[in-house]
Amino acid sequence: MLTSHARRVLEINEINGNKLDRQLAYAMTSHYDSFFHDKVAGVRDATAGAPASQFTAAPVGCELRFFRPVTPTEVIKLVQALPDKQCSSDPAPTGRPGLVR
Repeated sequence: MLTSHARRVLEINEINGNKLDRQLAYAMTSHYDSFFHDKVAGVRDATAGAPASQFTAAPVGCELRFFRPVTPTEVIKLVQALPDKQCSSDPAPTGRPGLVR
């Protein structure tokens, strides 16, 4: 039986014109699910004894109320300006964000 995540992967791939085998979709999503579950558990274990986070409230009157539409070109420019960051333990290395076209 496919998980909802695996079904979604199949749907997205079909929309993009790709055909994925159901078994492959299940294997891929199972790997990602396990990876992220283990990653979250590891972070929680590593930070279990850490002091509670402290936050400073935003000043009175400080609001995010206005947004403007952005173009795909603006988004691409911003993503390309990001530093290249990935880890050898990433389940699917993202390569270089600066290479987004």
